[in-house]
Amino acid sequence: VAASYYRWSKDIDSSLRLVDEALRNNDQYDDNYALVGRAQIYIGRKKFELAQQDLDQIFKADPNFVPALSTQSYLLNEQKQYEKAMEFALKAKSFWPERWQPYANIGHAADGLGKKDEAEAAYRSTIAYNPTWPSVYDELVTCPGIFRPREIRDNGSLTARSSDEESTIYGRTDRSHIARS
Repeated sequence: VAASYYRWSKDIDSSLRLVDEALRNNDQYDDNYALVGRAQIYIGRKKFELAQQDLDQIFKADPNFVPALSTQSYLLNEQKQYEKAMEFALKAKSFWPERWQPYANIGHAADGLGKKDEAEAAYRSTIAYNPTWPSVYDELVTCPGIFRPREIRDNGSLTARSSDEESTIYGRTDRSHIARS
């Protein structure tokens, strides 16, 4: 828990220190969570091989450890291996149908595969399960049919607007309507 706090507070070095401390203990259950946390840090730092090593270590002990399945999808999306990312995201969703993480990964993979409608649906589900996660709104803005007409988005002729500008144009002061559409 403390390692996660440091990671979300952008104190990555302290987070890694605490992960290493957790890994020195002999508790496989805690180790899996520590390894997932470290893998996510490595992904953020574009150290994909190190992230994959941590995930492989988890999968040897528990091939269905859902946080690792979700993180594997995240890693594959970052590597632009969208079909494989989709496989892991769907597997994670089968275990976590009411958690937001699989839907975010499905959205990224679908977007990478050019399946804009599927990406939009996944991002909407992400918002429905976690409406306070701000970056998913940014992802949704780039999907067709949300804030701008599909023809314009597919044509690529419109430059991206800020979410504040979009909200002003459409008279919206919040984005909670997205998940309800």
